[in-house]
Amino acid sequence: MTGTRFGEATAVTVGGVNLLSRPATVRINKAWKRGAVSDFYVGPTKTGAGKRTVALNPHLVETLIPLVAGRPGTDLLFAGGHGQRIAQQI
Repeated sequence: MTGTRFGEATAVTVGGVNLLSRPATVRINKAWKRGAVSDFYVGPTKTGAGKRTVALNPHLVETLIPLVAGRPGTDLLFAGGHGQRIAQQI
């Protein structure tokens, strides 16, 4: 619903989401990158223009409320069972 790349969306932290602003927003300023040994790390977006604030529609806000509530700002918003990166299935 945001038009972000998968690697950008899954690198968003809870602190990057502002559900109280009008409209609610998410800050896109990082993305998952593949390291030299196929390990993954969070780095800058693909381009400088990729750093942006995206407005969220009300339906998405309702979905995000339980994902944000009571969690530290440094947690990944979308994470696997142990807080790890979600891998894209192609």
